[in-house]
This record gives sequence, C-alpha cells and structure tokens, in this order.
Amino acid sequence: MTERFPLGAVIAVALGFAMIVLGAHLFAYDPTDELPATSIAPQPHARIRALSPKRAAGEKRVFFIGASMTAGYPYTDGRASYARQMNAGLTAVYGNDDVFVHDYAKPALDSRELVHLVDRVLEDYDPSCVCVTLGSNEFANRIFSGRKLVPSTLLEEIGEHASRARIAFRELPTLRIADEEARQAQLRDRLDDAKNLEPLFGALPVGERDAALLTRRLRHRMQHMSDACRAKGVPLVFVVAVYGLGGFWPWGISGPPVAEIDELVQATWTDFDAARAREIRPRVEALIEEHGARADVRFLYGTVLRACGELRAARKQFLLARDQDAVPMHQIGMVRDAIQEVAKAQGRACLVLDDAFYGPGAALPDTSEFLDYGHLSEAGARRAATWLTRELARLGRVPVLPEGWEKKFTTAAEQYVRASLPPLELALAMPGIAASNTNFSMMFGNFRDALPWLAISVPGYLRHPELTTKIDQKWHLVQCVYQLSGRYEAAQALPDADRTALLADLDQQINQAVLGNRVWPWIFEQLAKR
Repeated sequence: MTERFPLGAVIAVALGFAMIVLGAHLFAYDPTDELPATSIAPQPHARIRALSPKRAAGEKRVFFIGASMTAGYPYTDGRASYARQMNAGLTAVYGNDDVFVHDYAKPALDSRELVHLVDRVLEDYDPSCVCVTLGSNEFANRIFSGRKLVPSTLLEEIGEHASRARIAFRELPTLRIADEEARQAQLRDRLDDAKNLEPLFGALPVGERDAALLTRRLRHRMQHMSDACRAKGVPLVFVVAVYGLGGFWPWGISGPPVAEIDELVQATWTDFDAARAREIRPRVEALIEEHGARADVRFLYGTVLRACGELRAARKQFLLARDQDAVPMHQIGMVRDAIQEVAKAQGRACLVLDDAFYGPGAALPDTSEFLDYGHLSEAGARRAATWLTRELARLGRVPVLPEGWEKKFTTAAEQYVRASLPPLELALAMPGIAASNTNFSMMFGNFRDALPWLAISVPGYLRHPELTTKIDQKWHLVQCVYQLSGRYEAAQALPDADRTALLADLDQQINQAVLGNRVWPWIFEQLAKR
C-alpha cells in the first residue's frame, strides 16, 4: 500500500514555525542588544562604596561617569584621572573635603553600559551632580562583533526576520563578566595571526545605516539618563569626550595599497617641515581628486596644509578624515552632534572637553598633552580638570572659586599624581598607549599606520630594564616591516633553525637601533628591502 504524503504534518510544522517567528516579532527588538560586550559596567571604586547613603549638610558629591579617558587610562586604577585630580585640587582650594569628586568609569564602555552607572549612582550615593562623558566607543562592540546590524539586502532581511526567535535567549541568565574576559582574550590571541590589509573582523567598514542605528541608541540612552536624573532632582551635565583633531593618524582601514599614497604618508613620519610640505603638496592634491573618500589621504592633506600654515583649511581636512574613518573606534561628527542636540533638547548643560585645549581663535587643538586622539596624559587630564572646574563653578555645581585659585589647584593636583604613581608608570604612559594602538591597527589590517606607534612603543619599553622581557612589540615590528616589504611568507617558509637565527638577528638589530636612536632609519631600511 502506497503511503500518503504527510501534508498535514508539513503544514503543521510550517504553521508552528510561522507562529514562532510572528510571536518573536511581538517582542521589542533592538539589534544592538545582541552585540557581544567588550566591556561591562564595573562595581564602584572603594572610595565611592565608602560613602554614606546620604550627603551631610553642605557636602557636594560630583560623579564623572565615562569610559577609558574618564577612567584615567592607561594609568593604574584611574589615579591620574581628571576627576581625581579635580578632587585633590578642590580640597586644596577650599581648605576642606566638603566637595567629593570621583570617576566611575571603565575602558571600552558605551552608552548602553554607562546608563547602568548613572542608575547606580542615583540609587546608592546621593549625588549633587552627575557628569556623563560621552562620545567614545559607541561603535566599538559593532566593530568587534564582525557583523552588520541592519540588513542591506533582501536576502539578509529575510534571514534576520526568520531568525528573530533567537531574541528569546537574551532573557536567559548569562555570565557577562566571563563573556567580557573571553572576548578580550580572543582578541589578544588572534593578533599573532594578523595580516596586512586583512582585518580580523568581518562586516567592515561600518556602514551608514549601522552608524545611524547606534547613534539613535546613544540618543535613547541619553534620554534615559536625563529622565532618571530629573526624577531624582539631580543636576546632570553632559560632557563631549576629547578628540585630538589632527594630532594622530586614524586607526582604521586605510584602503587598498597605492604606492604613491604610501610614499607620501611615509614622508610625513620624520623631519616633516614647511619646505617638504610645499614640495609634495601638488602630488597630494592630485591624490585628493581620485582618493578623496579615504581617511588617510584626507589626513595626509591636512598634515600638509598645517605645515604650510593654512590651519583652517587643515582643520577641514582633519574633520573629513575623522568622519571617513572606516573603523571609528572613538568619535565622529554624527555622534558629537547627537550629544549636543540631545543635551539642548533636554535642557542640560553640555561641555565640550576639547575646548580646554583650544587657544583663543585657534583652528586646531593643542595635542601636546594627549597620548592619542582619545586619551590624555596626566598633564592633559590636569588641564581638563582645571577647565572643568571653572565650568562647573560657572554652572553652580561646585562652590564659588576664590581669587587666584588656579595655581593652588594645579599644584595640589600635580602633587597628588606624583604621590600616587611611580615614576616608571608615568614614563610608560605613552609607550603603553602606543602599544595598544599598534594592536588595534594590526587587528584592522592597517600595518602601515601601526609603524609610527611601534616607533614609540618599542624604544619606550626597551629603555627600561624592568621591561626587557616585554617582547611582543618587537615581534609586531618585525611582522609589520616584513609584511609591508613582501618578505613575510618567505621568512615563514624558512627551516626552523634558519627562522630562529633570523629572528635572533632581527632582535639584536632592533636593540642596537634603540640604543643608537636609529629606530626610524632601521624601519625605512627594512621597508626598502624586497
């Protein structure tokens, strides 16, 4: 007897699937909620946890909530942060500790996590003012996830809707700290496999639709912060994080290799002055015509214009480079504008921290106290603390400042830093941030633009005997120069003994280059070899 086709069962399965898919669409859905966390909200610092639940009469508590720059990265435990320097300075200025200022921050946090910090402070620590520094990391989790958030084709759209039931699993308990640590370990482990022009992550660059979605999320989180502070009657100040415009190359993907672009970029690395800028300017302007959508070419042109003394024209090019960065780890104009627009709509004060680094009428900031475009040296943090103190006093968030307060403030803040941090850590801040930026550049397949950072990190570490075993940056330098000069595969194919001997020789060459202050000449010699 011939069996009948089980049409009823097939229809039942199809209907069941359709019901699940349709049911899943009843849930509120935000694709950004599915991004893996590279950093999650921390517990408050011990000094914050030691606070009483309620402020004493006359006491003020000002909390700065933010990410790595607010946390004082790369200095240990935030001990050079602008908030803690402000606390030390105000204690000296007022002659008492009635004004408590502290950071509640952690590297790599985005607005999704900063909301939790605001809620925690409002609930447990009776703040007199909450300052939230925004503009960093809004795209970081998207970048490291390796996938698009918004489908760009019909097939992707169908797949996304058909799998929507997956969001139910978001409600299951997860070990978020373990997830964060595993994610960071995975990123570190993959670095040795990095290749020039081959990012370790997919779905790059970040598209306009994903950028717009993440910026809308920022707006919504700011709205939540404002509503929460309003409900508690606590003043809220939004702060736009620093961006050292024109001071540092973009970290992201530079684009397909073009020999002339590489040559001209390298020309700006050492001994670049007005005469050299005028010499290469016609060639750079010709490149702009063909490659104007590339962040590195825009930055190159800005560098040339600045050297020629055309600072306002240079500013325009640096802004274009910022907004064309294919891997915007920190800030772009869309994010910056959103922060200021939401603050205005909510009737909240909005302080642009970059203003602390602009002289009167200056077209570009003074980045001499920056470590990179998103982080400050301890001196830069002190400058930010001084400026923020003046602004908060103007807003009435700290008591009136006495005449001549600034000298006493900066002296006390500097003494606090010197007492809190050992000399070695102060000396290694720049090499440390350079090593971090090297790693990011290599993750994105941008080996060329990793070299200026390696020229800082390698000698920075080797000149300290305590760190002679820290060899990862030397290995990254070898990776970069060998891949950029086309010799990497041949070196990898050598017999084990020959490869070991080659690496030992390169190690000694780098040591000698550092001792002789010849790191850049050595890099150029290696790049010229084929």
